[in-house]
Amino acid sequence: MLTSKSGIQILVSGLLLAWACFCSPTVNWAQEFRIESEVYVGDEKTPVSQNLTLFSDGMIYDFQMSGDAQPKPLEIAIYDKRDKYFVLVDLVRNQRLKLEQVQIIQMVEGLRQQTSQNELTKFLVADKFEENFDLATGLTELLSPSIEYRFFGKQPSDVAILPAYFEFLDQFTRLNASDPTKLPPFPRLQLNRSIQKLGWFPTKVEMKLRR
Repeated sequence: MLTSKSGIQILVSGLLLAWACFCSPTVNWAQEFRIESEVYVGDEKTPVSQNLTLFSDGMIYDFQMSGDAQPKPLEIAIYDKRDKYFVLVDLVRNQRLKLEQVQIIQMVEGLRQQTSQNELTKFLVADKFEENFDLATGLTELLSPSIEYRFFGKQPSDVAILPAYFEFLDQFTRLNASDPTKLPPFPRLQLNRSIQKLGWFPTKVEMKLRR
């Protein structure tokens, strides 16, 4: 969706498990590579979303793909790393929206205040996480009273891609504040910090809401 976030819509029934699988990045040279990702909910075998992300010449192109036998792009989020802005393109509705980084920051901070003042959602801002690392297996856990993250990762063969990948993680996580259908970005930003601390590329991420 290409509307600014005006409210919070979170539906949690029982134990919700969402997990994402990522292929290892395909690297052409230091700053040009691609990532394919799929998101599953619960025990479903069919992904609820599929994305293809391309990094090239200071630009990041994130394509949300259809679930067809021959997937086609439905939406494109383009991020200019140099001038710090997004262009969001809805190919189905034929809509386009440009968001400057300052607008994203304002949305995030407004959503932070709104989320923290709501008794049902304030845990998304207030929860403190405990980190557990297992370097032998590549497993990291972030645990809070309400949220559990588990991710498996490894160092990529070309570590030169990591700065661009880490910027992608943070910028596109903050972009979620512009979409009322998505979870507020605050827990995921904490996960991003753990990923950056380790210098890993995640190959699988699991999330559980325990409320």
